[in-house]
Amino acid sequence: MTCHQAAMKGKGIGLSEIPTSSSAPERSDVYDGGQHRYEAHRSRDRTSIPLTPHSEEEDSKGLSFEDQLMEAEEGELGREFLPLSELWRLVCKETVETQLTKAFPSTEKATISHLADKICPGSSKSVETDRPGPDTPKSYRRVFALLALVGRLKDIAEFLDDDFGICDDDLPLRPVYREGLKRIFDLRTESEPHAHLRCFTGWRAVDRKNFYMHQWDMLAPFFDPGEKKPITNYILNSDTRLPFTFVGRSEDSDDVFRQGGFAKVYKVAIHPSHHAFDDPDVSSHIFGARQLSRY
Repeated sequence: MTCHQAAMKGKGIGLSEIPTSSSAPERSDVYDGGQHRYEAHRSRDRTSIPLTPHSEEEDSKGLSFEDQLMEAEEGELGREFLPLSELWRLVCKETVETQLTKAFPSTEKATISHLADKICPGSSKSVETDRPGPDTPKSYRRVFALLALVGRLKDIAEFLDDDFGICDDDLPLRPVYREGLKRIFDLRTESEPHAHLRCFTGWRAVDRKNFYMHQWDMLAPFFDPGEKKPITNYILNSDTRLPFTFVGRSEDSDDVFRQGGFAKVYKVAIHPSHHAFDDPDVSSHIFGARQLSRY
Protein backbone atom coordinates (compact mmCIF):
# COMPACT_ATOMS: atom_id res chain seq x y z
CA MET A 1 0.00 0.00 0.00
CA THR A 2 1.57 3.23 -1.11
CA CYS A 3 1.42 6.43 0.89
CA HIS A 4 2.46 9.97 0.18
CA GLN A 5 3.05 12.98 2.35
CA ALA A 6 1.41 16.37 2.20
CA ALA A 7 3.13 18.97 4.32
CA MET A 8 1.39 22.18 5.30
CA LYS A 9 3.03 25.44 6.21
CA GLY A 10 1.51 28.89 6.18
CA LYS A 11 -1.18 29.35 3.52
CA GLY A 12 0.12 26.88 0.99
CA ILE A 13 -0.57 23.19 0.76
CA GLY A 14 1.41 20.59 -1.09
CA LEU A 15 4.63 18.64 -1.04
CA SER A 16 6.96 20.92 0.89
CA GLU A 17 10.68 20.88 1.54
CA ILE A 18 11.43 20.19 5.19
CA PRO A 19 14.68 21.72 6.50
CA THR A 20 17.15 19.14 7.78
CA SER A 21 19.30 21.38 9.94
CA SER A 22 19.22 21.36 13.73
CA SER A 23 17.08 24.50 13.60
CA ALA A 24 14.30 22.81 11.62
CA PRO A 25 10.83 23.62 12.93
CA GLU A 26 8.91 20.95 14.79
CA ARG A 27 6.61 18.80 12.69
CA SER A 28 3.31 17.20 13.61
CA ASP A 29 2.49 13.99 11.73
CA VAL A 30 -1.16 13.17 11.03
CA TYR A 31 -2.07 9.62 10.02
CA ASP A 32 -5.90 9.67 10.08
CA GLY A 33 -6.43 12.34 7.42
CA GLY A 34 -7.28 14.87 10.11
CA GLN A 35 -10.62 13.22 10.92
CA HIS A 36 -10.23 13.56 14.68
CA ARG A 37 -9.05 17.14 14.21
CA TYR A 38 -12.26 17.84 12.33
CA GLU A 39 -14.41 16.50 15.16
CA ALA A 40 -12.41 18.47 17.73
CA HIS A 41 -12.70 21.59 15.58
CA ARG A 42 -16.47 21.18 15.32
CA SER A 43 -16.74 20.81 19.09
CA ARG A 44 -14.73 24.01 19.63
CA ASP A 45 -16.31 26.21 16.99
CA ARG A 46 -19.89 25.61 15.90
CA THR A 47 -19.94 28.31 13.25
CA SER A 48 -16.66 27.94 11.38
CA ILE A 49 -17.64 24.82 9.39
CA PRO A 50 -20.81 25.10 7.29
CA LEU A 51 -23.55 22.62 8.15
CA THR A 52 -26.95 22.74 6.47
CA PRO A 53 -29.69 20.55 7.97
CA HIS A 54 -31.18 17.82 5.81
CA SER A 55 -34.25 19.22 4.08
CA GLU A 56 -37.54 17.69 3.01
CA GLU A 57 -37.06 19.45 -0.34
CA GLU A 58 -34.36 16.93 -1.25
CA ASP A 59 -36.61 14.02 -0.35
CA SER A 60 -39.31 15.47 -2.58
CA LYS A 61 -36.98 15.13 -5.57
CA GLY A 62 -37.58 11.42 -5.35
CA LEU A 63 -33.95 10.55 -4.62
CA SER A 64 -33.20 7.51 -2.52
CA PHE A 65 -30.83 7.91 0.42
CA GLU A 66 -27.92 6.40 -1.50
CA ASP A 67 -28.66 8.67 -4.46
CA GLN A 68 -28.62 11.69 -2.15
CA LEU A 69 -25.17 10.62 -0.94
CA MET A 70 -23.94 10.40 -4.52
CA GLU A 71 -25.54 13.73 -5.48
CA ALA A 72 -23.81 15.45 -2.54
CA GLU A 73 -20.34 14.38 -3.67
CA GLU A 74 -17.80 16.83 -5.07
CA GLY A 75 -14.75 16.41 -7.28
CA GLU A 76 -13.95 14.96 -10.67
CA LEU A 77 -15.52 11.73 -11.87
CA GLY A 78 -13.49 8.87 -10.46
CA ARG A 79 -12.04 11.10 -7.71
CA GLU A 80 -15.27 12.05 -5.95
CA PHE A 81 -15.42 12.78 -2.25
CA LEU A 82 -18.31 13.32 0.15
CA PRO A 83 -17.67 16.60 2.00
CA LEU A 84 -17.59 16.31 5.77
CA SER A 85 -20.41 18.81 6.09
CA GLU A 86 -22.57 16.63 3.82
CA LEU A 87 -21.69 13.45 5.69
CA TRP A 88 -22.84 14.98 8.97
CA ARG A 89 -25.89 16.53 7.34
CA LEU A 90 -27.13 13.42 5.57
CA VAL A 91 -26.10 10.79 8.11
CA CYS A 92 -27.90 12.19 11.14
CA LYS A 93 -29.96 10.27 13.71
CA GLU A 94 -33.30 11.17 12.16
CA THR A 95 -32.30 9.98 8.69
CA VAL A 96 -30.62 6.86 10.05
CA GLU A 97 -33.79 5.93 11.94
CA THR A 98 -35.81 6.35 8.75
CA GLN A 99 -33.46 4.15 6.73
CA LEU A 100 -33.26 1.49 9.44
CA THR A 101 -37.04 1.39 9.72
CA LYS A 102 -37.24 0.79 5.95
CA ALA A 103 -34.63 -1.96 6.15
CA PHE A 104 -36.11 -3.59 9.27
CA PRO A 105 -39.84 -2.80 9.28
CA SER A 106 -40.66 -5.32 12.04
CA THR A 107 -38.02 -4.01 14.47
CA GLU A 108 -39.25 -2.11 17.52
CA LYS A 109 -38.88 1.67 17.50
CA ALA A 110 -36.77 1.64 20.68
CA THR A 111 -34.26 -0.75 19.08
CA ILE A 112 -34.08 1.41 15.96
CA SER A 113 -33.43 4.48 18.11
CA HIS A 114 -30.67 2.65 20.03
CA LEU A 115 -28.94 1.61 16.80
CA ALA A 116 -29.20 5.17 15.41
CA ASP A 117 -27.61 6.53 18.60
CA LYS A 118 -24.69 4.14 18.17
CA ILE A 119 -24.23 5.03 14.50
CA CYS A 120 -24.42 8.78 15.18
CA PRO A 121 -23.03 9.26 18.71
CA GLY A 122 -23.88 12.55 20.37
CA SER A 123 -26.78 13.21 18.01
CA SER A 124 -29.79 15.26 18.93
CA LYS A 125 -32.81 16.57 17.07
CA SER A 126 -31.09 19.92 16.67
CA VAL A 127 -28.28 19.76 14.12
CA GLU A 128 -26.84 22.95 15.57
CA THR A 129 -26.21 21.27 18.94
CA ASP A 130 -25.00 18.00 17.49
CA ARG A 131 -21.34 18.62 18.32
CA PRO A 132 -19.08 15.75 19.42
CA GLY A 133 -16.54 16.27 22.15
CA PRO A 134 -13.09 14.74 22.56
CA ASP A 135 -14.53 11.71 24.44
CA THR A 136 -17.16 10.86 21.84
CA PRO A 137 -17.64 7.07 21.46
CA LYS A 138 -17.06 5.21 18.22
CA SER A 139 -18.80 6.61 15.17
CA TYR A 140 -20.31 4.54 12.36
CA ARG A 141 -21.47 7.37 10.09
CA ARG A 142 -19.11 6.46 7.26
CA VAL A 143 -19.77 2.74 7.64
CA PHE A 144 -23.51 3.38 7.46
CA ALA A 145 -23.16 5.51 4.33
CA LEU A 146 -20.93 2.89 2.71
CA LEU A 147 -23.39 0.08 3.38
CA ALA A 148 -26.14 2.19 1.84
CA LEU A 149 -24.05 2.91 -1.26
CA VAL A 150 -23.22 -0.77 -1.86
CA GLY A 151 -26.76 -1.99 -1.12
CA ARG A 152 -25.85 -3.91 2.06
CA LEU A 153 -27.63 -1.83 4.72
CA LYS A 154 -29.28 -4.95 6.13
CA ASP A 155 -25.83 -6.06 7.32
CA ILE A 156 -25.48 -3.06 9.67
CA ALA A 157 -25.89 -5.16 12.85
CA GLU A 158 -22.77 -7.19 12.03
CA PHE A 159 -20.76 -3.99 11.53
CA LEU A 160 -22.00 -2.55 14.83
CA ASP A 161 -20.88 -5.64 16.76
CA ASP A 162 -18.29 -4.54 19.33
CA ASP A 163 -16.23 -7.72 18.91
CA PHE A 164 -16.45 -8.52 15.21
CA GLY A 165 -17.55 -5.31 13.48
CA ILE A 166 -15.71 -2.20 12.31
CA CYS A 167 -16.20 1.50 12.99
CA ASP A 168 -15.18 4.65 11.13
CA ASP A 169 -11.77 4.64 12.81
CA ASP A 170 -10.96 1.30 11.14
CA LEU A 171 -11.21 2.83 7.66
CA PRO A 172 -9.60 2.57 5.21
CA LEU A 173 -9.67 -1.21 4.95
CA ARG A 174 -6.98 -2.88 2.90
CA PRO A 175 -7.40 -5.62 0.27
CA VAL A 176 -5.76 -8.98 0.96
CA TYR A 177 -5.80 -11.12 -2.17
CA ARG A 178 -6.76 -14.76 -1.85
CA GLU A 179 -4.05 -17.30 -2.54
CA GLY A 180 -3.71 -18.11 -6.21
CA LEU A 181 -6.16 -15.39 -7.31
CA LYS A 182 -5.29 -12.01 -8.81
CA ARG A 183 -8.64 -10.16 -8.53
CA ILE A 184 -10.53 -11.68 -5.60
CA PHE A 185 -9.67 -10.21 -2.23
CA ASP A 186 -10.87 -10.01 1.36
CA LEU A 187 -10.96 -6.80 3.35
CA ARG A 188 -8.86 -6.39 6.50
CA THR A 189 -7.95 -3.58 8.87
CA GLU A 190 -4.53 -1.96 8.71
CA SER A 191 -3.88 -2.82 12.36
CA GLU A 192 -4.74 -6.53 11.93
CA PRO A 193 -4.19 -7.48 8.27
CA HIS A 194 -4.32 -11.21 9.04
CA ALA A 195 -7.56 -11.14 11.04
CA HIS A 196 -10.73 -12.18 9.21
CA LEU A 197 -13.56 -9.63 9.44
CA ARG A 198 -16.74 -11.54 10.22
CA CYS A 199 -18.94 -8.61 9.20
CA PHE A 200 -18.10 -9.41 5.56
CA THR A 201 -19.10 -13.07 5.82
CA GLY A 202 -21.30 -14.05 2.88
CA TRP A 203 -20.42 -10.98 0.80
CA ARG A 204 -19.87 -11.39 -2.92
CA ALA A 205 -16.47 -10.39 -4.30
CA VAL A 206 -18.04 -7.52 -6.26
CA ASP A 207 -19.66 -6.14 -3.09
CA ARG A 208 -16.32 -6.20 -1.26
CA LYS A 209 -14.74 -4.38 -4.19
CA ASN A 210 -17.47 -1.73 -4.20
CA PHE A 211 -17.04 -1.21 -0.46
CA TYR A 212 -13.29 -0.84 -0.92
CA MET A 213 -13.68 1.65 -3.78
CA HIS A 214 -16.42 3.74 -2.16
CA GLN A 215 -14.60 4.03 1.19
CA TRP A 216 -12.29 6.61 -0.39
CA ASP A 217 -15.33 8.82 -1.08
CA MET A 218 -15.69 9.15 2.70
CA LEU A 219 -12.07 9.77 3.64
CA ALA A 220 -11.03 13.07 2.08
CA PRO A 221 -8.67 14.72 4.60
CA PHE A 222 -9.38 17.70 6.81
CA PHE A 223 -6.47 20.18 6.79
CA ASP A 224 -5.73 21.95 10.04
CA PRO A 225 -2.72 24.25 10.62
CA GLY A 226 -2.22 22.92 14.14
CA GLU A 227 -1.83 24.89 17.32
CA LYS A 228 1.59 24.05 18.73
CA LYS A 229 3.82 22.97 15.83
CA PRO A 230 4.38 25.15 12.73
CA ILE A 231 4.29 22.29 10.21
CA THR A 232 1.56 19.67 9.94
CA ASN A 233 2.61 16.66 7.88
CA TYR A 234 -0.21 14.51 6.51
CA ILE A 235 0.63 10.86 5.76
CA LEU A 236 -1.90 9.98 3.06
CA ASN A 237 -2.63 6.80 1.15
CA SER A 238 -2.07 7.13 -2.60
CA ASP A 239 -5.81 6.42 -3.12
CA THR A 240 -6.85 9.34 -0.92
CA ARG A 241 -9.31 11.76 -2.57
CA LEU A 242 -8.13 15.29 -1.97
CA PRO A 243 -10.99 17.70 -1.09
CA PHE A 244 -10.39 20.02 -4.03
CA THR A 245 -13.43 21.60 -5.68
CA PHE A 246 -11.21 23.31 -8.26
CA VAL A 247 -7.78 22.47 -9.63
CA GLY A 248 -6.15 24.96 -12.00
CA ARG A 249 -3.70 23.05 -14.17
CA SER A 250 -3.84 25.08 -17.37
CA GLU A 251 -0.39 26.27 -18.37
CA ASP A 252 -1.84 29.27 -20.22
CA SER A 253 -3.94 30.71 -17.43
CA ASP A 254 -3.54 32.52 -14.13
CA ASP A 255 -4.31 29.24 -12.35
CA VAL A 256 -0.59 28.41 -12.30
CA PHE A 257 1.15 30.69 -9.81
CA ARG A 258 4.68 29.81 -10.88
CA GLN A 259 6.69 26.99 -12.34
CA GLY A 260 10.31 26.00 -11.91
CA GLY A 261 12.65 23.17 -12.74
CA PHE A 262 11.62 21.02 -9.79
CA ALA A 263 8.01 21.96 -9.05
CA LYS A 264 4.89 23.73 -10.19
CA VAL A 265 2.57 25.71 -7.94
CA TYR A 266 -1.04 25.97 -9.06
CA LYS A 267 -4.34 27.15 -7.64
CA VAL A 268 -6.69 24.79 -5.83
CA ALA A 269 -9.94 25.43 -4.00
CA ILE A 270 -10.42 23.34 -0.85
CA HIS A 271 -13.96 22.56 0.21
CA PRO A 272 -14.80 24.86 3.16
CA SER A 273 -15.62 21.94 5.48
CA HIS A 274 -12.17 20.42 4.86
CA HIS A 275 -9.88 23.08 6.26
CA ALA A 276 -9.60 25.19 9.39
CA PHE A 277 -7.76 28.21 8.02
CA ASP A 278 -9.65 31.27 9.25
CA ASP A 279 -7.26 33.90 7.88
CA PRO A 280 -9.19 36.56 5.89
CA ASP A 281 -6.77 36.00 3.01
CA VAL A 282 -8.16 32.48 2.48
CA SER A 283 -11.85 33.35 2.80
CA SER A 284 -12.24 32.32 -0.85
CA HIS A 285 -10.78 28.88 0.04
CA ILE A 286 -8.11 29.28 -2.68
CA PHE A 287 -4.68 27.86 -1.88
CA GLY A 288 -1.42 27.15 -3.65
CA ALA A 289 -0.57 23.46 -4.20
CA ARG A 290 3.00 22.54 -5.10
CA GLN A 291 3.53 19.51 -7.32
CA LEU A 292 7.06 18.17 -7.53
CA SER A 293 8.37 17.29 -10.97
CA ARG A 294 9.11 13.68 -11.78
CA TYR A 295 12.10 12.59 -13.81
